[in-house]
Amino acid sequence: DANERSNASAPGTNDYQSQATISVSVKPSGTTFSIPASRRRTPTFIDAAGNITGPGGPAVLTADDSLSLTDGSGVTITGDGISGPPPVGAPDITVVAGATATIITDGTASFNYGVVTINTGATLTLTGDTTISFEQIVMTSGSTLVLPDSTSLTVTGPCELNGGVGIANYVTIRAAGSGPLSITFQCSFTGDHFRIEDIGTGTVTFDGDTQIDYAIFLDGCLGGVYVQYNDSDDVTWTNLAFHCDCTPTKTTIATGAAGGNVTVDGYAQTIATRWCGGDTTDSETGGAVTWLNATPVRDLVGSVEAAAEGGVTVAWQTIQEAMVAHFRVERQSAAANSAIFTEIGRAFAIAEEFGDADYTFLDRSADPGVAYRYRINVIDTDGTHRWYDLGEATATGKAHPAPRRAQPRADNMPVANSVTVTTPDYQVATYAADTPAQSGTASKAAVFASGLYIVPGSNPVYNFGTQLPRLGDNQSFVFVRGVNDYYTDSNVIWTGLLQTTGAASTGPGLTLDGTLSTAGYIGRHHVESNQSFSPNSDLPAGPNWYYKTRINTESTLSVNVTLPPPTTGTATIRVATRTNSDIAHTLTVRCNDIVIGTADWLGGGHRQIELTCASDVLRSGDNTVTLSTTNAASEHRLDWIEIDTPTELSVGSNGVTIQATEAVFLSLPSSSFAVDVTDFGNEHILPASNGTVAVPAGHLIHVANSAKPLTWSSPTTLVSPSLASVQYIAVAPAAWLGRLQQIVLKRGMRTLLISLEDVNDIYGAGLFGPAGLVGLTQRAQADYLLLGAGTTYDYKNFEGRSTDLGIPTGWIQVREGMAATDDIYSANFTTAVGRLPARSSNELLNMVNKIVEFEPSQRVVLLPDRDDSEGGVNRFSEAQASIQHLVPTVLIETETQDNAAIRRDLIAAIQSGARTVAFQGHAGFQEIGDGFVDVNNASSFPTSAWLLSTCLTGSYFVNTSAPTLARTLLNTPNAGGAMVIASTRFGNADYEHQMITKALEIMAADGGSWGQILQTLKRDLDHETMAVFQLFGDPAMASSASDDPRSISLRSPQGGGLAGANSTVTIEFHLQGEGWWDDTLTISYRRPGAPWLIIRQLSAVPGQSEYSMDWFPPTDGEGYQIKIEVAE
Repeated sequence: DANERSNASAPGTNDYQSQATISVSVKPSGTTFSIPASRRRTPTFIDAAGNITGPGGPAVLTADDSLSLTDGSGVTITGDGISGPPPVGAPDITVVAGATATIITDGTASFNYGVVTINTGATLTLTGDTTISFEQIVMTSGSTLVLPDSTSLTVTGPCELNGGVGIANYVTIRAAGSGPLSITFQCSFTGDHFRIEDIGTGTVTFDGDTQIDYAIFLDGCLGGVYVQYNDSDDVTWTNLAFHCDCTPTKTTIATGAAGGNVTVDGYAQTIATRWCGGDTTDSETGGAVTWLNATPVRDLVGSVEAAAEGGVTVAWQTIQEAMVAHFRVERQSAAANSAIFTEIGRAFAIAEEFGDADYTFLDRSADPGVAYRYRINVIDTDGTHRWYDLGEATATGKAHPAPRRAQPRADNMPVANSVTVTTPDYQVATYAADTPAQSGTASKAAVFASGLYIVPGSNPVYNFGTQLPRLGDNQSFVFVRGVNDYYTDSNVIWTGLLQTTGAASTGPGLTLDGTLSTAGYIGRHHVESNQSFSPNSDLPAGPNWYYKTRINTESTLSVNVTLPPPTTGTATIRVATRTNSDIAHTLTVRCNDIVIGTADWLGGGHRQIELTCASDVLRSGDNTVTLSTTNAASEHRLDWIEIDTPTELSVGSNGVTIQATEAVFLSLPSSSFAVDVTDFGNEHILPASNGTVAVPAGHLIHVANSAKPLTWSSPTTLVSPSLASVQYIAVAPAAWLGRLQQIVLKRGMRTLLISLEDVNDIYGAGLFGPAGLVGLTQRAQADYLLLGAGTTYDYKNFEGRSTDLGIPTGWIQVREGMAATDDIYSANFTTAVGRLPARSSNELLNMVNKIVEFEPSQRVVLLPDRDDSEGGVNRFSEAQASIQHLVPTVLIETETQDNAAIRRDLIAAIQSGARTVAFQGHAGFQEIGDGFVDVNNASSFPTSAWLLSTCLTGSYFVNTSAPTLARTLLNTPNAGGAMVIASTRFGNADYEHQMITKALEIMAADGGSWGQILQTLKRDLDHETMAVFQLFGDPAMASSASDDPRSISLRSPQGGGLAGANSTVTIEFHLQGEGWWDDTLTISYRRPGAPWLIIRQLSAVPGQSEYSMDWFPPTDGEGYQIKIEVAE
């Protein structure tokens, strides 16, 4: 640097007298001079005549000679370095592998180098002159060239930048500061895995034949061009990325007058304002620039192998990961007759943009001895995806079930007074048909905690379709695992004569009460309070329930944890928290007014903080854990607290379940015994010798002193239905099931009409939750599934609203958080699913009646939101006008009209026969647009089908005090909606437009049912926006009318109003379409559910479309239905 240069001794002074000399009396042309590390911060000097002094000298450098720089080399050069005119007189430079070297020039003019070679892992820093030329440059894996800010570099000869996979192995050219850099390659160029950084206002110019694969151009700013291509040859560059830090953004690629075309095959699209690429970012002055295949994941490698603990470990590493939403782990049976890959798990992207990351997933469901093929399906933020095959593996043993709460990714063993912060790897629950179906006659009992339970009689005992061993001298009790998940806190066991079909279940996981080692017993005490619910907005997957109190600089949270008397040793306190803001966070944990520690971390999401302290901080009874922060910008919510403390083993009335962390002998408390419960279905009492049992390392045991009684039901007969050739499945709570009969009869398919209770008992082991219905649909592979009930998010009534549980929903993780979905029942999208979100039997009947009576048409009302100022996909009127040609449509004008006028036009359009409404724009839970349609005016619209291509309107799991628009449309008697497709979460406007476009294309091509259309959209538009759309209605409902294009629209009276009240009623209707002649029209009326009675018949008049007649109802006219149809 400049200071070192000014302090260096001049050539010939005493600093050099002790250095060895090199004889140069006979020096052949082309000599390589090795420059050692600078001594005492003194560099090597080379003057304008080529005289070398200092380390590596004395010597004379001539035109054909070269310098080899070793680690720590520093060379100061005056003039152009050697005698002779440049570029002939330019020195060749080689930096040996792994070396870091510096060349300082005087900065008074340009400087010319010969062949510059920077070997693997080496770094060459040039300072001084900013106008530089190279005859040739060769850089290999992991090497770096650092140039002065504002450098203009010209390379006149061949250039080779040959990096390797992974950011650390890229070839890098960058500025010493922030740039800018302008680099011109007047030569052939080959670049593979390289980065050019700090471009700023500069440009990288290619004047010759150019080959590029995996290149990143970084930090362009304030307009201009990243890459200028001036050759006449056409080129294809693969896997490019352009990064911009400010606005205005730079043009990515510009072509010159020579006319060469550039094809970019693989590029990074926009992430916010940072990464850019695509047709709108180039400049085609000469040749054309074509962009193909946005591929954010630059590379992925992985492996699969049998895990020592059972199952199969799937591991993969991403290279230059960016714009990835998540990874899907997919598995296929390696048998020759199996061609279907099934998703078995997900992992969400964790790498920094264009960084590397490692991922692992344990396939716990892999059956030992069965060969499976695995692949990774990479899902990008724009919905594109690609697969990477990882090969085959065979599990050698069965893995234990996953623990109830996720463990940290890192294994942080506690030490005294330590604080560690980890990111819990929570997984969204998925379900498979791995619980055997059961049939026969048996009684059942609910079990609310793990323990030993008395089972009367001698019949077999079943849990999750697995026979449990009877224990004790009289074979009178069994060990049952507790269940406490999002849907239920009770397990169910059966005793009787049951037959089971299907693979054996692994059973529910076990929650530990403590751990055991030769050092003693550590008791675990877990506390949580389900006070607030959120679908984890903007967070990764995690618990949906948490404490209500916000932890910030104005509010602390104190939680009591009741403990037994602690013994001497080290205690561990775990705190699970969540934060929404992506900033630096601080959280201080106190226990009993003593500061245990302060945790600091960067970034939002879920965190688990683990602190250790001496156990004497704790006390018997209540212990107060207080959470606080001094960071004004940091705010937290608490998920749960857990304390592990050394204590004496106490069995109590419920027993304890503990794990041995090493092989140990346990002295049992008086009158107690130990049951090995490691393997589900293979529980057994451990033999005791003088009150002591031997517990193998890793085994789980339950210690108790007695078995508890249970309350048993009357014997229940379970009959597994025949699923052969079933096309349509209809499910509802048993008390409501008959309400679905009308739909079943109308569809005329081979149907299974089954109660939710039977589904749970036969296919879900008797537990409430999604598992039973998932098991049924995966076995049946039917075309359609109708769910005849709504649901709630509060299955355990934490909020006290007592909302009917209905048919439970599943969950999916998207970028905005957790979203409700019925796709878990689709059998991997082989079954189209629809839901009637009713909260009572009468509501269900109302929805069914509307569906049965509804007849679709071939016309669609296009209802756009008012345009946004941003343009693009937010120009809703323009977007909908662009699809107007796909099917017969009516486009509502929304820009110039107020809401009342928009509603009038919409009602008139539906009455004219356009009985499908397709909306695109913004929305909330209860409205679309700016209140065009909302929960308060839904009853004013004639019954129609609604395709709501927007956000939130389908969040059917919310409580009864906030009905959503989709549910309101379905629940409005004789008006509103007979079918609604709506979203349960936020979405992407571009994909919402693609969704509505493709839906109309399908309608125009072959119609089909709404369920089939949504199923096709989910498959073809594989993006998380589609994942959150659900169908409310009958999935088998036709999307358009049959071949007859004509339709009849009743204009007056409107549905829901009072028709007449003992006075004359005017019936007005409209005949839509051509070909009305010699047709007899029948006008009829009835009370809902009663037979139709004819008012009169009339003949259609050719050319006449509007008709009117008077009718005097027999009584008050309220509640009648009117129908107009063509007589047979």
